[in-house]
Amino acid sequence: MSSQGKKRETSEVHFSAYLVWVEGEYETYFTPEAVCIVYPDQVYKVYALDSRHNFLRAAILKHPLGDLQGDGVFFRDSTIRLEDLTELRARKELDHSGVVALLAAMYADNPRLYFFLERHVIRD
Repeated sequence: MSSQGKKRETSEVHFSAYLVWVEGEYETYFTPEAVCIVYPDQVYKVYALDSRHNFLRAAILKHPLGDLQGDGVFFRDSTIRLEDLTELRARKELDHSGVVALLAAMYADNPRLYFFLERHVIRD
């Protein structure tokens, strides 16, 4: 990652954050698979497992955010839905914190549920 990208993750506080929920074909419930960050300049960053990153990013970039929220959209045999994390950020007092602080707080709350964030918050 470029130094500009790292600086943005730790210092930028103006962004929208969404939890990405996925319901696969033949599944009966949604599971969280990623966190999507959208910066004011419309740069999208998806924090997910490497094996799911391209799939989730393609789904998010193909559809407007409004369609992804609520009931979600059907994409490649899965339903993808975004949940706005504004309330979570306010509740955790992370309104003026960077992306890494948000990801770390989510991971610390429930590492089993948000296992896909581990490599983004635990640095060697």
